[in-house]
Amino acid sequence: KFLPVGSTHTYKIECELYHTETGSFTVTEGGNGVVIEKQLRPAYGFMNVTSQPESGAVVFINNKKVGVTPYKSGKMASGTYDVKVVKEMFGTKEQKFTVNDGQTTEAVLNMNAHFVDVTITTDALSEIYVDEVYVDKGSWMGRLTEGTHVIEARKDKHYSSYKEVNVVLGKNLTITVDAPNPMCGFLEISSSPLRADVYIDGQHYGQTPKVI
Repeated sequence: KFLPVGSTHTYKIECELYHTETGSFTVTEGGNGVVIEKQLRPAYGFMNVTSQPESGAVVFINNKKVGVTPYKSGKMASGTYDVKVVKEMFGTKEQKFTVNDGQTTEAVLNMNAHFVDVTITTDALSEIYVDEVYVDKGSWMGRLTEGTHVIEARKDKHYSSYKEVNVVLGKNLTITVDAPNPMCGFLEISSSPLRADVYIDGQHYGQTPKVI
């Protein structure tokens, strides 16, 4: 830009995520003119978000979902941020962290577990249901949240067995559910002539008339 000799001017250099630079200069006669060179200072940093004791928590920064732990941000304007991590069966954790110029902030959030580890066993051929949801057959290891749960063992042509358990945080459980009882009826067998031998599935049950 051509400017009158002897004139004084101010300047400002702006760029997103960098500190603004300002100053002034006077145009002098002769020479190669005025040259201004500035190395802009970064006004950004980075943030690494980690959840403990487990990863895989959803990360929110200033209430915006950005990813899951372990999370590494791109450039973030220097300043203070609200960081929140959310994961099923854990208490939500929220904390403030500050991002400084040219630095990486390590945001470590400790989440409280809202579950206990549970082992359930029953008859090997029975299906296990927890709160009406099928989980496995014979035995199951998993997590249950605090509170009351209904454990059921189901088997075809059998009466289901139930057990109600109260889960208390900090106390792991081993639960045994009784095997389902078979549904039984009566079979009355008669024949003509009488005193015929009765076999059921190859097993001899006596002679007619017979009630089994």
